[in-house]
Amino acid sequence: HMDGLELMRRISSQWPDLPVIFLTGHDDVTSAVEAIQEGAENYLTKPFDIDRLRFVVNRALERRALQNDNARLRKLISSQRSALGKLIGVS
Repeated sequence: HMDGLELMRRISSQWPDLPVIFLTGHDDVTSAVEAIQEGAENYLTKPFDIDRLRFVVNRALERRALQNDNARLRKLISSQRSALGKLIGVS
């Protein structure tokens, strides 16, 4: 028998970039804190409000898009610095 935290750990180890939203029937602050510390994007308890779930999913998707944009921009800046360094070195 695997609990939700162990499942989340396995998912995170297989797909580290995948946002995990922890959904449980137990309203337990300790497990909520542990799930967030282990990397859960958010923690919802059943029964959950569908509008709240939509909000949490959309926020996770927006955060992931921002992370992707940030990584892309860092790579672009790094390549431009490298190209600029070559130009300055040749002068």
